Formats: sequence, C-alpha cells, structure tokens
Amino acid sequence: MAATISGPIVLENPRSVEGSPRSIEFDGQMWMGLGNTLAGKFRFFNSDDLTFDDVGHYVAWIHVCPLLKFACIASNSVLGCKGCSEHQTR
Repeated sequence: MAATISGPIVLENPRSVEGSPRSIEFDGQMWMGLGNTLAGKFRFFNSDDLTFDDVGHYVAWIHVCPLLKFACIASNSVLGCKGCSEHQTR
C-alpha cells in the first residue's frame, strides 16, 4: 500500500545517504490539517544538486510507501506502535 500526499512541510537536519551521493535525508514535519502532523524521516533524490539550509520551509509532494512489514499505520507516534490491539502480542 502506498499514498501520495502534498502540503507544507518543515525539513531540518539535511544529511547525505551513504552509498547514494544524490540522496539527502531530512527530519521533517508536514502539516496535515488542524491538530494533525506527519513527522518522520524524509528522503529526497537531489538530481539538481540543490543546497539546503539546516532548517527550511517547503511545499512537498511526497510518495509514502511502507518500509516495515509490521508498521502500525494507526499509531500517532513517530517512534512506532505503542500497543494497538493488532500488535499487542508482538
């Protein structure tokens, strides 16, 4: 399952991805509406060799795809599932 979302985002702490010289990872928070944010690590393929400040405000179009086999989509924590009924026994 994957999704594409767009909206305002704050990206900070840009860093290179080892083994991928044109990829940059950021810590970020995307505004999803009143009282809702999407926070996490975002990866960008920097095909134009853009330069980024330590903190920046952008509008982003993000393709979200699962990386973990047992990701808890209903979790409201960046750190992962905090014991939803589906994962309490794992």
